[in-house]
Amino acid sequence: MADCIASKRRCADVADGADRLGDLPDSLLQVIISLLGFRQAVQTGVLSRRWKNLWRGMPVVDIDEREFAGDGQTWDRFEDFVDHALTSIPPGTQLDAFRLHVVSCDTATSSRWIRRGLRHLPAAVSIHGTNAGHSLVCWNPHVSSPPRNPFRFRYAAADGLWQQRGMSACAAGFTRRLTTLRLVGAGISRGFFEELGRNCPALEELHAERCMMHMLSLASPVLRRLAVISPVSARMVTVVPGLEAPRLTSLRLDIMYGGEITYGLETGVGPAPQYHLPALTEASLRLTDTSANVHLPDHQAWDWENRKLIAMFLDSMCGFLARLTNIVSLHLHGFIAMALLQKESQEFPVLNNLRNLHLEECDVGVNYQVLTSILRNTPNLEKLALQWCTFEAPPITNRRKEMASSKLHGSTTPAVFWCKKLKSMDIKCRKEDETHMARVLSEISKGMAPEQWERVKTSDTIVSVE
Repeated sequence: MADCIASKRRCADVADGADRLGDLPDSLLQVIISLLGFRQAVQTGVLSRRWKNLWRGMPVVDIDEREFAGDGQTWDRFEDFVDHALTSIPPGTQLDAFRLHVVSCDTATSSRWIRRGLRHLPAAVSIHGTNAGHSLVCWNPHVSSPPRNPFRFRYAAADGLWQQRGMSACAAGFTRRLTTLRLVGAGISRGFFEELGRNCPALEELHAERCMMHMLSLASPVLRRLAVISPVSARMVTVVPGLEAPRLTSLRLDIMYGGEITYGLETGVGPAPQYHLPALTEASLRLTDTSANVHLPDHQAWDWENRKLIAMFLDSMCGFLARLTNIVSLHLHGFIAMALLQKESQEFPVLNNLRNLHLEECDVGVNYQVLTSILRNTPNLEKLALQWCTFEAPPITNRRKEMASSKLHGSTTPAVFWCKKLKSMDIKCRKEDETHMARVLSEISKGMAPEQWERVKTSDTIVSVE
């Protein structure tokens, strides 16, 4: 009876136009309006006297230049709006997230907004720029930059900036709560990755996409997830990094090579890189050959140098695979034989813990020698996916290497079964590759007991497309 009366009272309140939203506490209202765009959230201040300053305590600040597109707003008005809004957030307010998406903003202005956002110790930061010319958004909280004009000290104090003391944002502790960092189309200054553990001591997830950067080296004792997608460099380089991330569990690398830009994970130049990835169990590595899309000088010396860099890069990728000793799930895209087989032994690295392997647009060899080497050296593999693979790498012709392989693994068609735990396969191929795939299945069956092969065949999926 009481519930019925309460229900009728609520209906009467709605019919009378009662302000049920106004009954909510300020903290909950701030969470609600933070789901709006930053511009709309600020505009809620005109609703009533109570709402006038409510937006200043929002836990999330999301600045998006695209909100101002197409409404006649001039750039000056947009800049003034953001400057006023960021400086109006009360000192001591800690943000759950700070997001900045700019399209035509100049570097100096975006850097100022990032500094003002970081002073509120955000737990998550997302910076999205255009990665072009004067509009490049720079991420350099580890770099100290004292003000050039001493008369600007009062503005630095008003903004809560750290330049007055000549101290970087990281040194001032403004990144100590940062656990998630997403950078897209930004410029990352040197030294940030190398001292990541010091710069962002709580950072657990880092995503860098289409960012201007000169290395892939990284060191952090707490980082758990890392994604580096299509990094951009201003010059041709082969990077000599190290990866020191003892808690890293997930890794994604999408790297271009073969054109004006070549990234590598290991070379014979300089000190040997250090790799410490004991917790890494999941990795996705994608290689994109851009040599056909980039015009290089038509000169023999240039061609030789470029081929040398490509060979070094591919060797470095195979060397990197060998260091993933605890990997459980591995996705490889665009790997050719040189990146899959070690230079001396012509064998795939031994990965005893690998359970799931996905090869996409990879070269498994004319005689499938790359694939058989992979299966020989992944004794605990349970699931294999082959999608749109090619069959181009020539067979091994060096008899010495063949003999060495035979001593290590037995004959080319082994007497022992080396696919003892394979349970399922997912094979996708083009129409013209159906014959190859039939031979691939035959080759795989040689490494399995007949009764096990019968069970695996019932779970594989073969899709042929024109």
